[in-house]
Amino acid sequence: LQLVLIDVATGATAQLTSMPGYKINPSFSPDGESVYFASNAFREYPDIIRIEQDGTNQSVFLTAGGFTGFWSAVAFSPDGTRLTYTIDPISNVNSAIVVANADGSGATQITGNDGFGFSDNGPVFSPDGQTIAYWTSDRRGYENGYEIALINADGTGLQYVVPYDSLPGRSESPNFLSATQLAFDSDAAGDFDLYVVNTDGSGLEVLLA
Repeated sequence: LQLVLIDVATGATAQLTSMPGYKINPSFSPDGESVYFASNAFREYPDIIRIEQDGTNQSVFLTAGGFTGFWSAVAFSPDGTRLTYTIDPISNVNSAIVVANADGSGATQITGNDGFGFSDNGPVFSPDGQTIAYWTSDRRGYENGYEIALINADGTGLQYVVPYDSLPGRSESPNFLSATQLAFDSDAAGDFDLYVVNTDGSGLEVLLA
């Protein structure tokens, strides 16, 4: 599989990559000129690759080194000074959230430090850049459902906004609709539906079934 860019105005498509291996979780840089994604094109486990929108200047932006690999591409803070991503420090079912400077330096792991069977994925910054939303199975184990969590970018203030007890199933892929509201998907009703919830955990409802 290769990555493709789509012009939302015209529907025109252009193939972005032509490398071997898989390419997953693409995201744009704050200026829209570069695309970041995870790929195992250059080794067994995925690195973060950066490529320009025109397909030039492809390079390995981050390599996992002693870690197993990256399982998400990067998400930038709104001001473009920091980024967050998921790294797999133990095995394919144990992942953790990292915050770093925009150039990849100063990486700090902010979740998963308790050593339990954590799996934290899909981090995104809040509009003010102070909070990160992500989905996690750290309290239940990888095969037993996911919860939506918030944590401060410095690793403090963890809260479970959508705990499994309030929405049994796999709740994934949170994104901020505003400073006080998240959208995410969940298979709690069988198929995956789109939900919204306030950042304090109130107002949980189905947006699109």
